[in-house]
Amino acid sequence: MGEQAMERVESYQGIPNSKTGTVTTCALHIVCAVVGAGILALPQTTAWLGWIAGPILLIIFYAVSLLASRMLAECYEYKGITHPRYHHAVRHILDRKSAIIVSTLQTLQLVLIGVAYTITGASSIVQIGYLSCSLGGKTDAEIAESGICLSEDTGGQWKSSLFFGAVELMLSQFKNLEECWFLSAVGTVGSFTYAIIALVLSLVNAKNGLGTIEGIPVGFDQGGTIVSTADKVFGVMNALGSLSFAYGFSVVLVEIEDTLRQPPSAAKQMKKACNIAVTGAFIFYMAVATTGYAALGNGVSSLVLQSFTGPRWALLVAEIAVLAHMLTAFQVFMQAIFNTIESHLKWKFLQNAANEVLLKTGNKKNKELPPLASANTVAETGKSTANIGTTGTENTPPSPAMPSPFDAPADLLTPQNGSRSKNKNNPHFNKTRNLGLDHVHLEPLAERMSSVMSGQLTERQVSLLLEQLHCDEAAITARIEEHHQGGALSTARSSMYAADTGFANENVPLNEDNVFVPLKWRLIIRSISVILITVIATCLPFFSAFLGVVGTISFWPLTVYFPFKMYRKVKPVSSGLDTLMKAITLVMGVVCVVTLVAAIRTIVEQASSFTFFQT
Repeated sequence: MGEQAMERVESYQGIPNSKTGTVTTCALHIVCAVVGAGILALPQTTAWLGWIAGPILLIIFYAVSLLASRMLAECYEYKGITHPRYHHAVRHILDRKSAIIVSTLQTLQLVLIGVAYTITGASSIVQIGYLSCSLGGKTDAEIAESGICLSEDTGGQWKSSLFFGAVELMLSQFKNLEECWFLSAVGTVGSFTYAIIALVLSLVNAKNGLGTIEGIPVGFDQGGTIVSTADKVFGVMNALGSLSFAYGFSVVLVEIEDTLRQPPSAAKQMKKACNIAVTGAFIFYMAVATTGYAALGNGVSSLVLQSFTGPRWALLVAEIAVLAHMLTAFQVFMQAIFNTIESHLKWKFLQNAANEVLLKTGNKKNKELPPLASANTVAETGKSTANIGTTGTENTPPSPAMPSPFDAPADLLTPQNGSRSKNKNNPHFNKTRNLGLDHVHLEPLAERMSSVMSGQLTERQVSLLLEQLHCDEAAITARIEEHHQGGALSTARSSMYAADTGFANENVPLNEDNVFVPLKWRLIIRSISVILITVIATCLPFFSAFLGVVGTISFWPLTVYFPFKMYRKVKPVSSGLDTLMKAITLVMGVVCVVTLVAAIRTIVEQASSFTFFQT
């Protein structure tokens, strides 16, 4: 059979690999990515929208998220190239400009999530202090008068923010997520614990039957503030932002899909996982949102747990679980920031080390390391990919006009008799060994393509089938059967995933490859990053408003616009579906614009009346 038959079979089976992810693990990853602090804001979201609009909009956001996630799953593999990262897919299927936009949005989202989680964690610390004192037999009046227990009246929020930041400062010194894998487990248990407690307390108190059709009305006394018409309008807009935040998991969807073992195809498995996870999360969301609103009515706070009065031991457990989740989830997202900054520092260190070698050997100093061939270059020139290794990257030698800075004499770089002792006088070896890069020798960077910033694409799993197999069904089937017997065509990867900014320099081994910059640089980079996040959270402790900003940034462009745009290029789209996609894109775009306006207005308004070190 011809090329079309091969592509048809490959599309059905996927590119064989030896990864370990399954539909079940991916569904769990998605649930963990979806179910977070945002669930605690859903009862107040329903309060602003009312009994009719609230549930209807929850359903609409669920349907849009499910449709978009299924379409994004189809974009994981395109023309024989798999995309381990979201921005890789955008770069390959669309263009470099779009990839830079996506990477910028991803980076901004990760930073804002760090701020939101710091605010939430600090708020939980305040509640833990208050509940601990109340369990000791003190009344609310005694707690307020003592000044010992944390509360907003005694400056507990900003003190707790600093404490949260100090703990994160220590946790951030773990080299990568693999070193602190237990944090993910703690965070997962914590998120499910407080979500279940919130649901149970809401169910128990739902008999109160509170809430109204129109939601919080104009003139309502909300914590001493009378709701105006403008407050109502912007409150509804912020509620839409909270819904967007609740479904903003697309930023890690491609990374989760990249953990799947093939065959069957990753797209088919991922769509099943999305059906299970997104639907399950929606049911959970609907239950917490509606029962919480029925139990507490229009007076529900932005964090539903803080509106319940008891049992206090259950609330204490829930707040401890929230704190545990915030502490660990902060690391999941901030490690991507650390990885990005440190990758460029590694590049600079490697460049300096390579230039030392060139100076020692009498060569001219290079200002830049030689570029690697991109996937687009291979596609445009029609070069054979027969020499592509198991990682799917073409080992293109450097141009003779620009010798590789790693072309040191082979006898200096090659271990003899299993020992590296003869390398000790080589400046390149010594430099890279200090970086933890002593395993990187003559072509250390040929296994990685440069980042989106240089306009190139990472091809970690380019299919060997495209060039090495005969274009007939029998050969393809035989290859797949060989895989089932233990063969593998791409690098093994565990079923764990990691967040990504898109701006990491992929010309160097990243932190996930267990290659790190020296300790002093990690201390400097990570400490400054955490301190900046903590300062922002301390100065602007407005949880709901930040949810709106994060939701706006992540939902429309990353969950709707780019997945729809890529899907049009990957799959044939009927006129009816195309019209639906355009309508969804337009409506959700308008929603996110007004949500962003409302969130910024809320931050400005609250900041104008905010007094530092008073709450």
